[in-house]
Amino acid sequence: MRSNSEAYSPQEFFQKLGSNGLASPVTLTGLIKEVPDEDGYASFTVGTKCTNWRRVPLELIESIEHLKSVPCDEHTHPLVKLVLKVSQSEEARLLVSFIADVQREAQRFIALSLKGGKKEGLCVQCLQSCAAVVDPGDVFPCLSYCGETYCP
Repeated sequence: MRSNSEAYSPQEFFQKLGSNGLASPVTLTGLIKEVPDEDGYASFTVGTKCTNWRRVPLELIESIEHLKSVPCDEHTHPLVKLVLKVSQSEEARLLVSFIADVQREAQRFIALSLKGGKKEGLCVQCLQSCAAVVDPGDVFPCLSYCGETYCP
């Protein structure tokens, strides 16, 4: 398994920096299975629910780390850490940056909810209000607002 960090000479580092060669790959944790009768593809779903499977071309996958097997109805699936290759297209890099932002915000708010808010529960109240947002597209701006105003 490849390490998540790499060391470079100063010249190599700034050359990679200038050519966007330091872009971080997207890492997703979820369930994976083979696609029957379709070589070159896997089915993947984020999380541990056996729903919303997506066909992923194997050529887009950098690595797969098996974490454990998890039950799903009357069967099991491998729970894996899926690392996608860093794309060279501008559109893909933009999408990856948005995914990374969403992952960071989600991780930050999981940590916040575990340790509580700094202003007598206002953080928790703000997060509960975000959960009641009707339009799912508004959830992350809501969470960001909570983090900036009420949460540590």
